[in-house]
Amino acid sequence: MNIHKKAVIMAVIAGNSIPFSTSSANEVELRRELLNLKHKVERLEMSRKPLVSSEKPPHGWFNYLNLSGLVEVEAAYTDTPDTHESDITLSKMELGINAQVTPWVNAHGLILFEEGVTDSPEIDEGIITLGNRDLSPFSMAVGRMYIPFGNFESYMVTDPLTQEIGETRETALQAGYISDRFYSSLFLFNGDTKDGDSETIELFGLNLGFVSDNETSGFSYDIGFSWINSLADSDNLQESVTDPNNLAGKVPGFSIHAITRNGPFSLIGEYLTALKSFDVTDLAFNDTGAKSAAFNLKRVADFFCVCGILVRRSNKLENTIPIYLKSGSCSWEQALCWADSYGWCCPSIKC
Repeated sequence: MNIHKKAVIMAVIAGNSIPFSTSSANEVELRRELLNLKHKVERLEMSRKPLVSSEKPPHGWFNYLNLSGLVEVEAAYTDTPDTHESDITLSKMELGINAQVTPWVNAHGLILFEEGVTDSPEIDEGIITLGNRDLSPFSMAVGRMYIPFGNFESYMVTDPLTQEIGETRETALQAGYISDRFYSSLFLFNGDTKDGDSETIELFGLNLGFVSDNETSGFSYDIGFSWINSLADSDNLQESVTDPNNLAGKVPGFSIHAITRNGPFSLIGEYLTALKSFDVTDLAFNDTGAKSAAFNLKRVADFFCVCGILVRRSNKLENTIPIYLKSGSCSWEQALCWADSYGWCCPSIKC
């Protein structure tokens, strides 16, 4: 064994030295044999080294993790006969995490901070979804989520009034079905408002819709409606009712929307309402039970331009007011605004 090792080493050394034979045929053959032996030694040495690679494995857990974020900063200036104010605020900061744990299990989390609204970052969403759209149209989700009541589509800087009334975030269970032309979901949750001493899961609702997207013509639509058995549990109304832990009764809510798009032009319409009046002890208006309702109607054109913002305020309840917006080279948009006693703004089209 020792003789073999020495022979190999000597052969390598000889391969780098002057050949001993003067015959050209023998010289060529000797060089070929020495070169083969040298390659064998190199392969032997490589086989004894650990296989270390700087490349990450193609199927590591990090390949199934996706991070996303959003930062919104708002600057405002107010000039009235009584006040002169200006401010810059971090209106919204979001950090989203999505993990595709398996082909059938997805985990989603969203951390939210809004200056002046939340004192510190909070968990806005935390959802586990069971489903695989490539293999099945059915899915199930559970966790802290915005339940699918209302649509709230908008190109405006401010939220539509339908969202102010109907948006509801709860820890819920949601079962869904989605196909190329149809979507639906059922949801149920315990809720933050009560009409008794019960602590059971007794709030629920549904969402149905039809969609079409023709890539050839550029025309698409989304028509749907949703229903919930207690509108008082929405994020804003539960702060407006007299006692959210002791309601006189449940008031169901209903929403219907239609959205069409044709090239750069879109038309958005939504109506959201309580299906009956609240008990006067829960939510009153003019000494009677209030019946909350709002609509959102926009005609939008997407262009690259600089747009202005038009604000109209009212100190009394008025009828629907059409407001026409135009700025520079932008095409105009007609926004229908319902000015209530608090006053609100109608910004121009999204550019």
